[in-house]
Amino acid sequence: MKKVIIVKGSEDGVIGVYTNKKLAFEAATEYANNPTLTYPQFCKEMRVQTYANQGDGYGYAICNTFILNN
Repeated sequence: MKKVIIVKGSEDGVIGVYTNKKLAFEAATEYANNPTLTYPQFCKEMRVQTYANQGDGYGYAICNTFILNN
């Protein structure tokens, strides 16, 4: 099984699909107008609930984890 993280922008739809958590975090942080999470906080959110929101207000990013069954 392989995990993928889909990063979606609040205004632009899908930004990217990543297998690397760090790259997903960087894409979400770059997109967000007002980033609210540090990388350790992001990792904790992804572990606990499989999704994380980076930023607040206008222009935020949503990261969701999905498991691919091959």
